[in-house]
Amino acid sequence: MKRLRIGLQTARLEYGYGVKLWQGALISAKQRDADLIVFPGRNLNSPHGYDYQYNSIFSLMNLENIDSLILITTLISNYVDKEELNKFRMRFSDLPIISVGARIENTPSILIDNRSGIRDLVRHQIEVHGAKRIAFIKGPENNWEADERYQAYKLELEANGIPFDERLIGNGDFTSHSVAPAIEKILNSNDLLPEVFMFANDEMAIHGMRLLREKGIDIPGDTSITGFDDIHEAASQSVPITTVSQPLAEMIDRAVNLAVELAQGKESPFETILPTHAVIRSSCGCIAHCVNDVVSIRKNQFIKDDKEDVCSQVLKILDKYHFENYSDKNTRRTNVEQVIRKIISLSSGNENETAEEKDIYSFFNFFSRILMEEASQELPPEHWEIPLSILSELVNSSRATDIMLDQFRFLLRACAVLTLDSALNMRVANHFEFERIIERIHDLEYDISSVVDLNSLIQILVRKLPSVGINTFMLSKYKTDWEQKRDDEWSELPDLKCVASMCDSSEMNTLELNDSGALKWISSPGRSENDRSRAFVIYPLFFRENHYGIIAYELSLQSGFIYESLTTQISGVLKRIFLYDAKDKAEQGLRQAMRDLEIFNAQLSQLSITDELTGLFNRRGFMKMAEHSSFLARQMGQSSMLIFADLDKLKKINDTYGHDEGDWAIKTVSEALKKTFRSNDVVARLGGDEFTVFATNMKEELLPRSQARINDFLKQKCAGKQKEYQLTISIGHVICPVNESLSIEEYMQIADSRLYEQKKKKHAGS
Repeated sequence: MKRLRIGLQTARLEYGYGVKLWQGALISAKQRDADLIVFPGRNLNSPHGYDYQYNSIFSLMNLENIDSLILITTLISNYVDKEELNKFRMRFSDLPIISVGARIENTPSILIDNRSGIRDLVRHQIEVHGAKRIAFIKGPENNWEADERYQAYKLELEANGIPFDERLIGNGDFTSHSVAPAIEKILNSNDLLPEVFMFANDEMAIHGMRLLREKGIDIPGDTSITGFDDIHEAASQSVPITTVSQPLAEMIDRAVNLAVELAQGKESPFETILPTHAVIRSSCGCIAHCVNDVVSIRKNQFIKDDKEDVCSQVLKILDKYHFENYSDKNTRRTNVEQVIRKIISLSSGNENETAEEKDIYSFFNFFSRILMEEASQELPPEHWEIPLSILSELVNSSRATDIMLDQFRFLLRACAVLTLDSALNMRVANHFEFERIIERIHDLEYDISSVVDLNSLIQILVRKLPSVGINTFMLSKYKTDWEQKRDDEWSELPDLKCVASMCDSSEMNTLELNDSGALKWISSPGRSENDRSRAFVIYPLFFRENHYGIIAYELSLQSGFIYESLTTQISGVLKRIFLYDAKDKAEQGLRQAMRDLEIFNAQLSQLSITDELTGLFNRRGFMKMAEHSSFLARQMGQSSMLIFADLDKLKKINDTYGHDEGDWAIKTVSEALKKTFRSNDVVARLGGDEFTVFATNMKEELLPRSQARINDFLKQKCAGKQKEYQLTISIGHVICPVNESLSIEEYMQIADSRLYEQKKKKHAGS
């Protein structure tokens, strides 16, 4: 029997809430023994760069290649209205289609309640924080989700008797590009800083928080930030962002199930609306909602008399706020329930329990085993913090005996230590594995950097792709040259020829293969005993307007960055290969194109680790180089020093003399730092007015002299340019001894706090 092939149209694989959707689809398709083919395009009618080129692969979404199609409409519809989206859907009228995120005419749609989550957030700001000046940065015009969120904001203001103020509204488009003008418009239109900046999605909220901080605005001290979507990046900010969570795991699982049923000819409901809820984090100055809800549990009989009732109520809170964030929430819930029951039993001293059940060390082994099992399923152990924090809140309000409470607190502390240890081990392992893969990608890029023929490229891919976790791939090229302009986005693709493929690390096809049905190889027509369901992601291979073919990788639950990065590099190599083949006709053009490509690759590599304004390392470059320097220093038995530097009064310079003057000040400070510190010291700009230095084998007593030298340099620069102000910096530092094992991030936090102390002293003395 033929295995079903489910298509998934989505966007970039490496960022945002779409990551949870494609990874969830991969899991759900595998559970239903269906193949999954992912088409990662970009927004329809996108005004940005060559986004439209990615959408060429949408022409492959047809009955020849897939049996049904899931459209993640929220990721392609920022710049189209409902009518245009309906037209897009009609291009695939012969396919059974499910829409995720948007309502499409005569199409089964899985939607979310955009309004309830936004209204919850607005109500929270008003009732808990007393906010009245609540700014809102909208999504794109003519987008139904953006409009629903905006209307919900207005309705909740009205419900609480707060007049709507147009001056507090900024126009965004769900991308980071639109955030700066929206914030500037709001700040320039209001005498007072808004108490809250609400963003229509998390991507804008993350960028907005960065921009506000660069202006010297503290979050959540001066203003609050909220988003929408609950993407991973929102929770991992230095100040985690309060947002609205969507039941993404349930959404995509329902979508895959519907896709299977429709492909089998079954009837399906035309509309399903799933609830959303607010996720309260520290960007609005709050602790988690779930901790607030703990007060609803009876306190007077905790542990001693009412263990089962306490356990059930704790689980009820976790069901509401916690478990739904996991695709395998049943496993997580079962494990948490087991741990809670054992902790309560150990603390209660129940006479009916065996000696082994009462043994604390036995419990530690049990808990460690659960953490290891969850790590193998890639469930992050740090999320045990929420169940443990609930239990901690409970015990602090309990009327149990002092001995019982001490034992309970000991157990919670022990659990916290085990959780932290497991989380750190997992984080280190994941980081090591990712860095290892990145090194192998760089190694592959180096190997193909001088390739001038297709056969050599294929042999390198066959040899090297398994090292980055890709054991199966297919490369097809167009039989004729093809250029795609912005206004012919929907032109038919030329015929494709499969030129190379590999299955489970075994080379299957070579250049001699002549297969015009390029995608048919991806899914076999039948199933054997050794056959298995597979998932593939399809990318177009292009350089600007020039298209060369497509590449399909077998997809796994690793970072989407790998597929995106490889495709960009392969596209660049193909550009060079096809130009080289035409050297007799255009020798001069070839040489120029190769120079452009080399510059492009060099810039691409350099931009990823350097600050555009100053040429110093950026945060990513600093972390990478500082970790390397720290490792070498420890090997040589040398201590190191981490320095945090802050340009004083940058905001005043920007406000008084303009941002061009502020940029001059930033570049001048960077020049002073480069001249002061040694060539082997790592100097970086983290953003805004923040700089950092990692210096090996530097004596602490030399630091005041270095700071004085920097300030003298800055004074001379200002005098030479006849500036009306003086440039100065504040410095905080920390010594990194050989025998300490703190991370670079932890040393940065210490140095930052010491910098803050120095600035406080300056302000006090001024």
